[in-house]
Amino acid sequence: MFAAAGHHAPAFGNIGYAACEVALLPEPPEFCIAELSSYQIESSPSLTPNIALWTTFTPDHLARHKTLSRYYDLKARLLSRSRLQIFNGDDVYLRQMAQEKRYPISEYACWTSIHGKDKLPGNPDLGAYIDESGWVTIQGEKLFPAEALKMPGQHNLQNMLMAAAAAHFFGIGGGGDREGDAGVSGGAPPFGTDSHLEEC
Repeated sequence: MFAAAGHHAPAFGNIGYAACEVALLPEPPEFCIAELSSYQIESSPSLTPNIALWTTFTPDHLARHKTLSRYYDLKARLLSRSRLQIFNGDDVYLRQMAQEKRYPISEYACWTSIHGKDKLPGNPDLGAYIDESGWVTIQGEKLFPAEALKMPGQHNLQNMLMAAAAAHFFGIGGGGDREGDAGVSGGAPPFGTDSHLEEC
């Protein structure tokens, strides 16, 4: 979405480049988009993203982290350091976390759901969802048809909705009658350029 809007925004971490390769690129990125594993988060205690996305939580990597609580805390600390949090409201564990108002959830967090506004566990006015007419709607603004995301399967659609929310908060995204284009450049990015977001 960022690249389609004309931005130099390499993906790195678990996808695309290694972080050290991005640091050595001849042209500095406008946006740094990283998918980070818990191993990478563990070794980056000072990383402070503008936007952090928490896509799912399952009992993985326990051979390294030993307990589910420690694994959770690693991800939670990254989210707590971000300026804006985006959570997958369709993930069972994260929904439970919202109901319990657990750390690190901010009252200003953006929750997402592909199943409509009434399925958002957080403040619906701050959320991103696919409405009953099949449009991606973020913080009350109807942006583009969900079919523009062109990803099979609910899991992929959830991830794309979260990515669309992140792009929107950086001033990138479709709007109103721009049919089918989730990569149209929008207004001035509220976080400016030379920004970054992380997904865990």
